[in-house]
Amino acid sequence: MLTKPGRTKSGSLSIPSRSKILAPQQQKKPQIPPVDQSPSQIDLDADKQPISDLPMPPFQVVSFRHGQAGDLIPLPSLSTAPNGEIPQLTYQKVKQCMRICDFSDPNTDVVSKETKRVTLNELIDVYSNSKIIPRLTRECHASVIEMFATNVFRPMPNIPRAVLMSDDITFEDSAWPHLNLIYILFLKFLEANIDQRILQYQLSPKFISQLFAVLEFPDERESSQAKAVIAAIFNKVPPQRPLLRFITTSILSGVPEGVSFNATGHLLELYYLFNSQTLPPLAPAQIQSFERVILPLHLLSGLKAYHGQLVRCVLLMVRKDARLCPTLLKFLVTHWPLTLDQKSELFIDEVGQVIEEMLPADLRTVMGSLLECITFAAESPSMTLAEKALNFLKNERIKNAITENPNELMSMIFPTLFRVAREHWHKNVQLIALQVMNILMELDPVAFKASANEFKQKTMVEGTKKEKKKILWQKVASKAIKNDNTIDEASVQADMVAYFGYSDYNDNT
Repeated sequence: MLTKPGRTKSGSLSIPSRSKILAPQQQKKPQIPPVDQSPSQIDLDADKQPISDLPMPPFQVVSFRHGQAGDLIPLPSLSTAPNGEIPQLTYQKVKQCMRICDFSDPNTDVVSKETKRVTLNELIDVYSNSKIIPRLTRECHASVIEMFATNVFRPMPNIPRAVLMSDDITFEDSAWPHLNLIYILFLKFLEANIDQRILQYQLSPKFISQLFAVLEFPDERESSQAKAVIAAIFNKVPPQRPLLRFITTSILSGVPEGVSFNATGHLLELYYLFNSQTLPPLAPAQIQSFERVILPLHLLSGLKAYHGQLVRCVLLMVRKDARLCPTLLKFLVTHWPLTLDQKSELFIDEVGQVIEEMLPADLRTVMGSLLECITFAAESPSMTLAEKALNFLKNERIKNAITENPNELMSMIFPTLFRVAREHWHKNVQLIALQVMNILMELDPVAFKASANEFKQKTMVEGTKKEKKKILWQKVASKAIKNDNTIDEASVQADMVAYFGYSDYNDNT
């Protein structure tokens, strides 16, 4: 039996003998069943999804780091209060909700957080009850606006720029459990029949300017609620509409100076709301804002983030005044992104929707320059861009325009279609190019044949010029090699092949 090492009576350390140590190793070891090497269903499902596509956890933003001393003392419930005490008790509860809680630590201000949450829910019920609202005092209504400003208007949370500019990270404010209730309460407050004089006086230009600043906050939930509050003020307080329009256009015109693209989308939705109620034709000020505010937004690098809202605004304006269509298309053609495939796709999508609202006469004025951009995009190595450009040529408005001027427009389109159908790397793009060629042939067979013959003649002339140029350069290379022994003949031949596509170079030329 194996004994533990110990000490003898003399104090020396006793060590078990070698035979006793090796004895257990000579015994038969228990058989361990083999591990199943086949992957489980969970592993198979995990392998199907790339690591880069896994959702990232939200980035927690702390708006309120320092609360106020002392706990909130719960007031009597409004549901059990006598009718005569409800107005005063409501006013006291609104004042109590001005107390800011510390959300930097979940274990801090626990009692006050719960008390404030319950109180806010009670106030929401009060302003949802049309029978109680007329009994509330003017001071109570004013305190609701003050309470909203105290809780919502605060410095933007300090977030590292690398995190803020990431497209894969979502932000969540730790104070959202209270902020959400405050926004709901204020929207209920604006929906109620409050005296217009109170709203017009309390919702001052400073208040509205600070509200627009909240649109840039990183938490998408809060910026969406702030946008809803601005829209409610626009609908409920008509005297403030000019100010709301002015601030919206002013901020949009300054987007290149640093306004976040998240805020740009919300501002464009507000721009759409503010202009949707105007009757055509557009006023000169609206046309000016379209040309100086809406059009330049197409040039920003983050266009994809708000392009959907931008197109809605564009279509709204051109439907109210068709004279803006040529201006828009000329702007897009002039600033066409030749090297940005994704942005080119956005432009093509937008143009496809705009030409549906254009008059045929206006479309003819920009058709030539527009087709130059489309044919350039059709030859792009990007499969999605090439497909989108070729499918654009199937548009009924485009086909009608080609029918009106077949000789000129087909001569512009045919060379591109021929090269794409013959040389593009993707088979599907080649098939779409052949489909477009068949459509053009059916539209006007005579013009199509003339365009094909013209392209053939140009190709032959260019081939002849290239052959003459090749022969000339062969002579120059031959003379240079004979006069300079340091020139590598193999490198000269490689350059000839790279430039002309083939070479029958002979140094005896």
